[in-house]
Amino acid sequence: MSMTLYIIGNGFDLYHNMQTSLADFRAFTERNARGIFNAIDRYVPIDANWADLESAFADLDVDYIIDDNVHYHQYT
Repeated sequence: MSMTLYIIGNGFDLYHNMQTSLADFRAFTERNARGIFNAIDRYVPIDANWADLESAFADLDVDYIIDDNVHYHQYT
C-alpha cells in the first residue's frame, strides 16, 4: 500500500493566490471593520504594513488597554 503525506505549510495560501496576507487583513479591516482596524492601530505595536502583527501581540501593553477602556466597566 502506498502512503502519501502532504504537508501544507506557510505560504500555501499565498501560492494559490488567496488574499490571506497580513496586508490583505489590514485592507479588509480598514474597509469593513473600522473598529478592529482602529484598535489594532492603537494598541498593537506594529508598523504601517502590519508585517509583524502576530509577533507584536507578545508586546501588548495590557494595562494601557484596560486603563484606556475603564469607562466601559459597569459597576454593579
